[in-house]
Amino acid sequence: MLKQLLTGHRGTVGRKPLLYMYTNQLTVPACRANKYSKAVSLATSIPNLGSKVVPLQEAWGDYLVGRQQPDNAINHYVEAGANGKAAKVALDASNLERAATLIAVLSPHAQEDLSSRLAKLYEQAGNLAEAEKQYIRAGKATAAIHMYFDANRWEDAHKVWTSLFAATF
Repeated sequence: MLKQLLTGHRGTVGRKPLLYMYTNQLTVPACRANKYSKAVSLATSIPNLGSKVVPLQEAWGDYLVGRQQPDNAINHYVEAGANGKAAKVALDASNLERAATLIAVLSPHAQEDLSSRLAKLYEQAGNLAEAEKQYIRAGKATAAIHMYFDANRWEDAHKVWTSLFAATF
């Protein structure tokens, strides 16, 4: 009987198909009990229910962030297509390489703030070449120049200045 209800062979109740009603009744309690694996598995096993999987994956990522499991959360955000959230979690976890990869696929507007944060983290880690790339991506070339000045790397500061500002003079 449950299989018939889940596959939608029993018609509708009111205006909602039984498939929708019983899927919600099974996935929502599973999420409340933090059984996201079961909820995602159920949603993917039922035909025509692909649209349910994305919010479940994102909710699972939110749950994992709260449980201090950023690497797993990033994976679920990526599955949900929430690359911005995934990049923020990667930055918060100081997973710089993963954050750089995720930021690269975002829109230019979304990249600016995250690239600036990533550049500061690279600078703190002593990876000034990567910090320079991220500052430039964020539109903050002057921050890259100041970073090189502070590190007494005059040649690198001059190189950034000439590559970005020499054409304006």
